Amino acid sequence: RKVACKWARNDVDLSLSVAERASGVKAADRPIVPTWATYGVEMELCYPCDMEAVQQHFEGAEGVFGWNTKVDVSVKCRPPCKACEVNSPILSGVEGLLSVRSACSVAAHLCCRTCKTGAVHVHIGIQDGGVWELQHLKQLAINFCAMEPLIDRLVPPSRRFDQNLYAKSLCQLFPSFQDAVLAINEAQSIDQLIKTINPGTDPDKGGRRYKLNFRALHKYNTVEWRLFGGSANASKITGCVLLATWFVHRSRSAMVSSPEMYNPQLRYNSQGSCHALV
Repeated sequence: RKVACKWARNDVDLSLSVAERASGVKAADRPIVPTWATYGVEMELCYPCDMEAVQQHFEGAEGVFGWNTKVDVSVKCRPPCKACEVNSPILSGVEGLLSVRSACSVAAHLCCRTCKTGAVHVHIGIQDGGVWELQHLKQLAINFCAMEPLIDRLVPPSRRFDQNLYAKSLCQLFPSFQDAVLAINEAQSIDQLIKTINPGTDPDKGGRRYKLNFRALHKYNTVEWRLFGGSANASKITGCVLLATWFVHRSRSAMVSSPEMYNPQLRYNSQGSCHALV
């Protein structure tokens, strides 16, 4: 375990630095992954072989027990490559990061490729089927609206602002940050909060296609981060996990809900999209 911890800290040092700034907790004072959290990873990739061969490789590989594959029609690959979504089981702690690393090794062995339409999604859950509290979810939504323009700098240009159909901006839903805080705080239930930040009539399509997806709470009891670009790089994906988990952790532990308490340094353009002020 000590070796695993040493590898994880070295391999995701930059991501830890980003997560540290987002969470406000020094890396030396915390575990690598919050102890309350579980997480799951979805990798949308292109493979030069059929689905059956991909699944066989994952089933027979060491360190990737429980990973599965399925067809993903949202990923557009050039023939003869075929689109595939690789999904992890429920993961936690350093062992989960090592499983992600093993899965990325299998993907590399299969000569997988990323494409502009591919993505990495990270689901964050609570250990032992814990229940999400409304106030924690409100704080997470507020924090994400405050930080979205800065987080956008970590993802490909095609997934920034409100340019991607599958990762729509939360900021663009509100005229200003203050309006976002007020609208989020008005929600009296989780369902009302979901309708506020993930509006849409079809939960299987438009309603869940936001950078931060709360509709996953109904199906998986998780919050889903959908903004990360496609990758099979272990360091990048574990970095996504660390950023997402520690961002959620901070939102669960720091109850700050008033617009006056924030200084996000944002401006909103006439279309409602927000941009960081440099």
